[in-house]
Amino acid sequence: MLSRKLLLAIAAITLAIIAVATWRAPEAAQGQPDGRPAPLATFRGSAKAVYGPIELQAGLTVVRARSNGNANFVVWLVRPEPGEEVVNAYGDRTLLINATNTYNGASVALASTTAPYYLEVAAAAGAYELIIEQPMPANVAPVEQRAFSGRVQQVSPYFWLPAGSYTVNVQADAYALRAWLYRLDDLGGAAVISPLTGYFSGKLIDTTIPPGYTSVPVDLPEDGIYLLYIWAEGTESLAWTISVD
Repeated sequence: MLSRKLLLAIAAITLAIIAVATWRAPEAAQGQPDGRPAPLATFRGSAKAVYGPIELQAGLTVVRARSNGNANFVVWLVRPEPGEEVVNAYGDRTLLINATNTYNGASVALASTTAPYYLEVAAAAGAYELIIEQPMPANVAPVEQRAFSGRVQQVSPYFWLPAGSYTVNVQADAYALRAWLYRLDDLGGAAVISPLTGYFSGKLIDTTIPPGYTSVPVDLPEDGIYLLYIWAEGTESLAWTISVD
């Protein structure tokens, strides 16, 4: 028979294995790059189209897209009124993507209310894919990183920040660059506003508005998970780097 000491040792090892498996489970369950939530819907096409309805909760909505077209690629998030056609709805409409040639990026919108929404591809010139997701603290795996780089239109991985005062800094080779910082919470999340700029629609940075700030302060009253959204436009390389320091 096994000694009591050996049985206790086996039990301790078993508990340790269970603890490790439990700790890893949330990340493994998501199975998405950059700690993303599972997609709500995925659509593929090659021409103008309307996709949906997609039942969205009020709050942060991320749409990731790829297109191999050689002309305009335009995508809107639309909530039509009852009986209204999506292509003729203008009340609750957010421009997600307005690109030319190939595209591989992501866009963010804040759904104004819990309701059915549609994706309208208003222009396309090649095969494309659209992936829609709604991040919440419970369905993402944040990274510790606070500095990111990319091109044109992208969202950062979800990342963790403790409460405190920070400065968001951006450098870009672009005529126009806009940046947003979003906080995730169980109510759907919200844009973080800088006391320096306070731009309309929650933007932190917009280099088209004089004096074209590229460094702005933010105050975060609570620990939490955050997401950066950057959109660079122009005829340059459209490469950018952004950090929260």
